[in-house]
Amino acid sequence: MAFSFPKFLLWFWTHRKSVSLPIITKFFKSLREELNSTPGGGGGKLGVIGFCWGGRHAILMNPYVDAIYSAHPSFLKVPAEVEAVTKPISFAVGDKDIVLPMKQVERIKGILKKKEGLDSEVVVYEGMEHSFAVRGNPAIEATKKGLEGSETQAVEWFIKHLA
Repeated sequence: MAFSFPKFLLWFWTHRKSVSLPIITKFFKSLREELNSTPGGGGGKLGVIGFCWGGRHAILMNPYVDAIYSAHPSFLKVPAEVEAVTKPISFAVGDKDIVLPMKQVERIKGILKKKEGLDSEVVVYEGMEHSFAVRGNPAIEATKKGLEGSETQAVEWFIKHLA
């Protein structure tokens, strides 16, 4: 941990919101514009999926997408960034996540419950820690369940909202 912490700090500094958000926003805005300019004006549907650091950024792409899937988001500003969501959103979280503890998850559930007409879900995976949806070890049966369950959740969410 002592050796990796300086690397994390460097990564965190170079990927802070003020640096990364304009790049990601420009990308999704251009995708949305391209979809909207297709012949016939029908456009297309656009979804975003994010894990950990990307989970928060997926949520911040709300203005440009039609559906959002966020697995164990980190650095999420609750309540503000969740209250701003207007598109269908699906969360996959672990009940043992120290980055997004259950107290925050319950706040997220409460915020989404008040948004009448917004399709949303918060699926809590028992025994799962932070990063379970991307770093879960499929050789361990309990971890495999969370890993595969969150993958199925994402696929079903996008079939429902983008197909």
